[in-house]
Amino acid sequence: MSPLDRNDRKTPVAAFLLRAALFASPLLLVLGAYLVLDPFRVLREYDDPSRGSTVDLNKDHVGTRAYLRRHEMERYDAFLFGSSRTLGFRIEDWSRHLPPGSVPFAFDANQESLYGIGRKVRLIDSLGGPLRYALIIVDPLNTFAPWGNSEGHLFMKDPVLSGESTWTFQKTFVRAWFSRHFFVKYLDHRITGARRAYMNGARVRRTQPVRSRQHGTADAR
Repeated sequence: MSPLDRNDRKTPVAAFLLRAALFASPLLLVLGAYLVLDPFRVLREYDDPSRGSTVDLNKDHVGTRAYLRRHEMERYDAFLFGSSRTLGFRIEDWSRHLPPGSVPFAFDANQESLYGIGRKVRLIDSLGGPLRYALIIVDPLNTFAPWGNSEGHLFMKDPVLSGESTWTFQKTFVRAWFSRHFFVKYLDHRITGARRAYMNGARVRRTQPVRSRQHGTADAR
């Protein structure tokens, strides 16, 4: 076979690969934006993942990672467990009813269940952390949900707690990034700062820093 014949055979393959690359480039750009921006704060470690965030985060993941980073230094021994209803219970107020030297930690999660609370208690025990005091806020709609991991990127448990694969956890967030063109709404808001009507339901909002309930750092809700 002559060199010219070989080149003729390679040309259709090269053209196909070029067309495939051009076709996939928008998808790769959107996926690249997700990897760079990390909108859900699950790809990298953050001292305060809520700082500067304009979307709702998975509070189970945020709380678990905060506890893993700080438990040896802070020696938390009092824990606030429950769903978002725990927002009505301030750590500062609870501290007044705890013995001097006790260090509380808000270990809540979106739609928290007994399964999630049990997994958190197991984590604390496995790391040798003291658990002397606990305040559990009961939410009948969530606390007694069927035993097992929750579904959805805002509600599923951190892999450290659930024992499920990191790939399964991360795949859920990638799916949420593409779901209902969320990435369009997020990028629009991030670039322009505007809050438009079509973003309703996308949980994209302006950053409003408040005091964190876990460690006194800036938080955004």
